[in-house]
Amino acid sequence: MSNLIIPLLLIAPLLFGALAFAFYKKATLFGLLFAALFLALCVSLFYGVANNAIEAYSFGSYAPPLGISYEALPFGTLVLLLSAFILFVVFIYSAFYLNAAQKALFYPLSIFLSLGFVIIYLSRDIFNIYIGLEIIGLSAVGLSALKKCEQSIHAALIYLFATLVASGLYLLGVAIIYAKYSLLDISLLAPLIEDDFTTLVAFTLMCGALLIKTAVFPFSFWLPNAHANALTPVSALLSSVVIKTTFYLLYLFGTTLFVFATTLYTLLGVLGVVAIFY
Repeated sequence: MSNLIIPLLLIAPLLFGALAFAFYKKATLFGLLFAALFLALCVSLFYGVANNAIEAYSFGSYAPPLGISYEALPFGTLVLLLSAFILFVVFIYSAFYLNAAQKALFYPLSIFLSLGFVIIYLSRDIFNIYIGLEIIGLSAVGLSALKKCEQSIHAALIYLFATLVASGLYLLGVAIIYAKYSLLDISLLAPLIEDDFTTLVAFTLMCGALLIKTAVFPFSFWLPNAHANALTPVSALLSSVVIKTTFYLLYLFGTTLFVFATTLYTLLGVLGVVAIFY
């Protein structure tokens, strides 16, 4: 059963998201069932990691570089569990707060959002992580426009353009890494990463993209309006879990992949101090 938890974490959002979208009148029911199942799976995964019972899962039984590997690391699994708990609480609140038309879109989009969480926190493939970023970005943009007023749609469009530009920068960085090293798996890349100009360009593009998606100053131009004009449950998800996924990737890349970690941490510290005074 332990070997099935990671694939189930990927299959469940696809299944329940499709059901909630197709049978929109029962979206609340499917949403609440999914939230409970997703939280239970994340608890099981965390328990397995804590007892060294679950380590990795390679899809199709092909190990990297031929296949895509998912690995449940302690910190990533913990953040995924916290995200699942927040999602569970928000889903319960939304059942009483949102009207029927809003629920019909909120629950499917939020369920698909959770699929992005699983990919970000467990995947060890930098291109697969790009897929997770796209799922999260497009789902979050749709959620931010649910209020259906002029201000929320305008804010959602700015958010859309920002996340698309960031995704393009990240993908370009991945392409440069692959062109140089012919690998995409983080575990295989880490021992080979060099301190040269090409890798630095890729690092700059990928981290720049993540800074935009995390809304780190001065790339936070899209964030205030998107949050202020979103529905309350949506704003809770955007604030508590969505932008934390890309911040986690900054931590992951800085500690496991790139050799420019000190530069990254110094940059984040400087931008944080400037943002406080700004």
